[in-house]
Amino acid sequence: MEGLRKMLTNVEVEMDFKQKIARYKQAVDEIREKCPGVRVARLCPATAHLSARGQMACFECNKRGCLRFHELGLDDYGEPLAEALRPGCGAKTNAGEACQARVVPGKRRCRMHGGLSTGPKTEKGRERIRQAQKRRWKG
Repeated sequence: MEGLRKMLTNVEVEMDFKQKIARYKQAVDEIREKCPGVRVARLCPATAHLSARGQMACFECNKRGCLRFHELGLDDYGEPLAEALRPGCGAKTNAGEACQARVVPGKRRCRMHGGLSTGPKTEKGRERIRQAQKRRWKG
């Protein structure tokens, strides 16, 4: 019987948080309608997959979209942006300039600077990488 009470209490708390989030969204929409120039935090789409307690209000996200998702080349719904809308890679090239290629969706780098890299698959490949790292960081 005690376990059932705890479960019911947790469900009520979880429902309460969902109601609070719904109220918060309504309040933000009302504020935006009444005061268009006011900056209001909104629930960040990057935390939408978390439980109601884990979702965050975010000032980085603006009306156009989530900045955390944008730097990964994704829209507010987690779908890939058109290539022209994705941010640049920014990795340092051999010429010393920032790479201008577009990021791979879901990554922070382009295909040439590790966006498509999945690492070595075989044990021989992994050993080769270990040896290269030892030589590089030897001192």
